Amino acid sequence: MSDDASVHDYLRTLNDHWCEAQWRFQEYGDLFTAERIPLLNDFAGPFMGMVQRLLWDDLLLRIARLSDRRSTSGHPNLTIRSLPCFLRDERRHRVQALVNEATEAAEFARNHRNKRIAHADLELLQDPEAKPLEQADRCRIDEALGKVHAIFDHLAGEHTAAIREIGGPGYSDGLVMEIVRLVTAVQFIDETVNPTGGSVDDKEKTLTFLENLGLPGLYSTEYGHVVDLRKAARKFPRERNGPLRPWRRRYAEHYSRQDPQWR
Repeated sequence: MSDDASVHDYLRTLNDHWCEAQWRFQEYGDLFTAERIPLLNDFAGPFMGMVQRLLWDDLLLRIARLSDRRSTSGHPNLTIRSLPCFLRDERRHRVQALVNEATEAAEFARNHRNKRIAHADLELLQDPEAKPLEQADRCRIDEALGKVHAIFDHLAGEHTAAIREIGGPGYSDGLVMEIVRLVTAVQFIDETVNPTGGSVDDKEKTLTFLENLGLPGLYSTEYGHVVDLRKAARKFPRERNGPLRPWRRRYAEHYSRQDPQWR
């Protein structure tokens, strides 16, 4: 293969796939933090748990693909393992060393892909003595993506146009802020109906609230809405301050104990 034109196109496509994985890892890290997980559990725990597991497996699949074999059943794959084939001499040896490091760092993801995500390993499912899956956590994902990025860094000088970075706020911050606004709104209604708390079914307080708004009273749709909103407000603690604001931190420092745990 030729050195420059081919490697430029291949590197650009490979870098696009890395950026997608890195961006999703950033979203995962920003959404599932120690401060935000209680809010997500209160808001829609089972659903957000499903989202967490789906996003986690997607990250492992993307890392596995980036470091996969050069071909499968005779069909070529987009993978870092093909990059040395585009190069010659000393450049090839250096990139091969970086590829070996990245491939080794991603082995845990391929282990999960092969035995749990893409296939259901029977021995793992039925034999208590079977070798467990390799540990998968945020630190290892961060390391694996970083090792791939080191390859791009090495080639960036000659192929700057093919390599891009990710940056800026993600969607998870916006989601959390909308949840916080909803929680704040229903708590405001609850406190306005009865500043001292009390039962959400307090007819007198609810009717007074509706009367002040010029709305129908008992047995009306509006009455039921107020009761439902007050019930929703009671699901959440009253203090929801600083930690819920958009806040960037290094991905590997996030609350790793909340990641899905696999045998």
